[in-house]
Amino acid sequence: MKKLKMQVSGENEGIKSIVKAGRHELIVDEGSQVGGNDEGPNPLQYMLIALAGCENVVAHAVAKEMAFDLQGLTFDISGEFDPRGFMGDPNVRTYFETVTINVKREDNGIRRTFARTSRKSRGAVSCIRHLFCR
Repeated sequence: MKKLKMQVSGENEGIKSIVKAGRHELIVDEGSQVGGNDEGPNPLQYMLIALAGCENVVAHAVAKEMAFDLQGLTFDISGEFDPRGFMGDPNVRTYFETVTINVKREDNGIRRTFARTSRKSRGAVSCIRHLFCR
């Protein structure tokens, strides 16, 4: 199978970014406490959104391969970081220190809950790599 290349492009209006991904246009912004207008999720929230989307796609692909009757998933994903790093404190990480994924799966009328936490992270991309490439 041939490799796929993903690409996005964007422009900024102050701290807000307007990013295009294929036919989709997304707004990335910050809250007023960081100088934004809160017109869209912030970059770290988009990381968590991406994790939820990846978890969903992978779960459905695996279920299909296994002929498993996956009827539904519900996600609750959180990440914890210390904002002092973002504000310039060189002794504090600027990225998630932990990411917790709670998934409720429904199959054949049975709901099951799973949880997983990542405590070792070296940045946003490493969060995804650590969670999905074990």
